[in-house]
Amino acid sequence: LLAVSTAAAGTACGSNTRTALTVNGYEVPAGVYIYFANSAYSEAVSKLQEENEELDTTDEKAIRAGYIEGKDAETWIKDKATEMCVDFAATELKFDELGLSLTPSDESYVDMMMSYYWSPTTMEKNGISEDSFRKIVRSSYKSDAIFNYYYGIGGENGVTEEQVADYYAEHNIRAQYVRMDLKDGEGNLLKSDGKAEMLDMAEVPSFRFPDRAP
Repeated sequence: LLAVSTAAAGTACGSNTRTALTVNGYEVPAGVYIYFANSAYSEAVSKLQEENEELDTTDEKAIRAGYIEGKDAETWIKDKATEMCVDFAATELKFDELGLSLTPSDESYVDMMMSYYWSPTTMEKNGISEDSFRKIVRSSYKSDAIFNYYYGIGGENGVTEEQVADYYAEHNIRAQYVRMDLKDGEGNLLKSDGKAEMLDMAEVPSFRFPDRAP
């Protein structure tokens, strides 16, 4: 991981002039790969900690000596980072294939996420350019757009608003309840007579709300 980061950092922080890998013709920028590699490393540390609570997470040798899902940690991290890159590339390619575009609202959220999470000091130091990070943030919104294209209301394989309403009515209920405390005003438990009277008051005929709200 460190070797890959060091090799890519020289040019990735300025612009995406280095390619980490190519997936079906899509060139994944080095900065994107480094970001996913860092994410994979963090996930690997968490998994190793679950197996060994006393693990020193600052000890790089100890992390590398670990095994995750039958693989040494370093191999697992590389494979995980590659898997993330493949998913990223698939999203980019499918988004372009469908001729989709992000809405102005989506772009506003991207800008907001960038202003909140972008850290030049930390990310550029590790070889992740602002452009690479923006690609990663936009990818999540592109993924949502692809899902809605196929499965959203009115989508190619989606449902209608009426189907959504019918499903909601069938699988949800509307209810009210009244709390009836079995204690007196001083917080003492009611005696048998008082308890019986309260339980009698609680016995009301069952009532079923209509399937649809007006």
